[in-house]
Order: sequence, then structure tokens, then C-alpha cells
Amino acid sequence: MAAPLVGASTADTCNIAFYSGLIGKPVTHPGVPSLGDRDWTIGAVRIIEPGDKVIAGFDKERLNIDVDAAGVITGMRCG
Repeated sequence: MAAPLVGASTADTCNIAFYSGLIGKPVTHPGVPSLGDRDWTIGAVRIIEPGDKVIAGFDKERLNIDVDAAGVITGMRCG
């Protein structure tokens, strides 16, 4: 399993460390935060599927979850 991407900074501003164990699991796994969730552990959540257009606005507290065509989580990053 590849290490989660945190971007240029090493600060975990979106709590990737907490969720990185979900890489390789289906996006429907009960531990995956819901789209648009906000709670004390993270800012917003964005699930990005193949072909999705992503708005360029950067939010260091948003957790971006990359999903493949089969619905499996392939990576995560803050932004």
C-alpha cells in the first residue's frame, strides 16, 4: 500500500493519518467519511471518481479521496 499524499507540506491538516488505512477498501466501507461531512477530525470531504471535474479551490482542511472505476479508494490528499 502506498503512503498517502499530503502535498508539499508535511502537515496533516485534513487528518489523512486517521483515514489512510482505508486505501484499498471500497468507498462504501463504513469507515469512509461521507461526502461533505464536517466534524472535529476533518474539514469537508470530497470523493473524486475517474472523470470528475474538480474545482481548483484549495482547502487545507478538506480530505480528497480518490476512487477508481471499481469504487476502490486509491489515494488521499489534503486540499
